[in-house]
Amino acid sequence: METRPRLLIVDDQPDNIRLLRHALENEYLIHTAKDGLSALASAREDPQPDIILLDIMMPGMDGFEVCRHLKGDPETALIPVIFLTSLVDPMHEVAGLELGAADYLTKPFNLPVVRARVKTHLEIVKNHRQLENQNWQLLESQKLRDELESITRHDLKSPLAVILGFIQLMLHEKMSPSQIFLEQMEKAGLQMLEMINGSLDLYRIEQGVYAYHPTGIDLSRLMDRVIGERHITARRRQVQIVRIMPDAEMASSQIMAEELLGYSMLANLLDNALEATPKGGKVTLSLRCEKDWLVLKLTNPGVVPEAIRDRFFDKFVTFGKRKGSGIGTYSARLIARLFGGDITMHTDETEGTVLTIRLPALTKKTHAE
Repeated sequence: METRPRLLIVDDQPDNIRLLRHALENEYLIHTAKDGLSALASAREDPQPDIILLDIMMPGMDGFEVCRHLKGDPETALIPVIFLTSLVDPMHEVAGLELGAADYLTKPFNLPVVRARVKTHLEIVKNHRQLENQNWQLLESQKLRDELESITRHDLKSPLAVILGFIQLMLHEKMSPSQIFLEQMEKAGLQMLEMINGSLDLYRIEQGVYAYHPTGIDLSRLMDRVIGERHITARRRQVQIVRIMPDAEMASSQIMAEELLGYSMLANLLDNALEATPKGGKVTLSLRCEKDWLVLKLTNPGVVPEAIRDRFFDKFVTFGKRKGSGIGTYSARLIARLFGGDITMHTDETEGTVLTIRLPALTKKTHAE
């Protein structure tokens, strides 16, 4: 594979091209163009040149005009341009630099200077790209810290309050720790741990570095677990959770997935539905099979405001929610897509809000694969 930097030489004089090619071809992969239009076409090719040596005085489109086009196009604007000229007027040099040129080389060429200038500007480009990459990594690290801070500030409050509440109750009542209290504290602690691990997993999925190890899990049974753990919350909010059982002829509700991620996906969606449902309302879940897909519909009477419908699955959209980190629907769809499926949303005044989760069913064929 060719690793040498790509250098585009643009000059209407063949002798100049031959001279520069001979001086630079051992270190660089040389491409040439004899006019402005050819130069612009070559600059847009994939892979692009890493640097352009551009003659100013050419028939038709001169070097200034070529440079203006290069710097005005986002696809080529960052390619450094070194002008080649026999002109000695400082105003021409100023004009070129104002257009965005990186440097000037005067004719007749001093070849050691040519090599040094080209090498220097390629080093500048290399360092600039490294800085951009480091800056991107810092921004991603900051995003992760912000997400963890958001989860710590919001989502971890509830399970932590459970733990502290039981401890305070035991201290106040001078009670010995009973089995049920310990079980509740253990459950709350595990919930906190799941949230922290889930946030780290979400970051890895976003970056495409998550180590995914799916196994066959029962989606219907997972739904029952998520629903069962939220009955107390639903009663407190005076909201009914209705589970419509699958058709008797549905042979299996198995999917290939990771159970912890699947739990997180369903829990986030059901929590959002409960949060959006007014007192006396009803949240409905149904599961059916459509050919090779399992389709879960989650319906609540709330209506998503029109202003955020297009951003419903975006990160940190929390409009209308009293609490939460704003990554619930975002992470749920990310997980569904990791599983090979997707989630869509429909909302109107008649039906309320319907989330449709489509996941590949685990058939004998997929299991064999």
